[in-house]
Amino acid sequence: MTIMGLAIVFVSILGGQWYIGNITLCARMSCLLYRNKDIVEQPVILENLTLRFTHESVKFIEKQSSSKPWLLKMSYVKVHTALFSSNLFDGKTGLGSFADNVAELDWSVGKIMDALEANGFLENTMVIFSSDNGPYLEREEEAGNSGYVIGTDGNQHYLKGGKGQNWEGGIRVPTIAYWAGKIPAKSVEQPISLMDFFPTFLNLAGHPGVTDRIIDGKDLTSILFNNEGEEQIKIHDFLFHWCGNTLHAVSNGEYKMHWITPTW
Repeated sequence: MTIMGLAIVFVSILGGQWYIGNITLCARMSCLLYRNKDIVEQPVILENLTLRFTHESVKFIEKQSSSKPWLLKMSYVKVHTALFSSNLFDGKTGLGSFADNVAELDWSVGKIMDALEANGFLENTMVIFSSDNGPYLEREEEAGNSGYVIGTDGNQHYLKGGKGQNWEGGIRVPTIAYWAGKIPAKSVEQPISLMDFFPTFLNLAGHPGVTDRIIDGKDLTSILFNNEGEEQIKIHDFLFHWCGNTLHAVSNGEYKMHWITPTW
């Protein structure tokens, strides 16, 4: 992807659970590590995978030129189950494996940000940090929790559900957007979709956008770059929530209609 005069770092938290059943990675030997189209490791050695991903990301940044746009997408295999940490972080927090995973994730993001600054990219780089879904609740403490929101009554309201469900705990995840001197410090209180970043990046690149088909993503620049207290343009009238190729729910503002509600 080409972003003129702009670098993009997209950081996402993905899963590392060995699934069983019909969506399956039946065993650890089924997990392959590729470099481009070549298998370089089978089975994947998870314990130092975050260290290796971080090293590769830093090397990539160091090879870039300020005269040529670039995109880095860093997909962590954290902090989903199965939990794993390198020797540098295993037991470091004293709060269990989940906290150790969060600490290693925090360290890795910090190393990438340090690399941006050391190589002169920090002032002209947009960084997006997000996740794909809520916690895998079946794993209990190993999975973390769905978090809470502050209601209009000023109280904490914990989100219902987790991964594989379209309750808010399954689909509402935090997202951080950073661009020094461009994105002001503020909170955005309306739901968006990860699909929205595609048309957003196109707009920032000066591209006219996709015109030969209808896409679900919407440009986010109107809410990314406005200041705290300014009126926020509503991005989505409706958000459709799918699981695979099946529509489970649709939301509109504070309302949501469910057709399918998995229970387990």
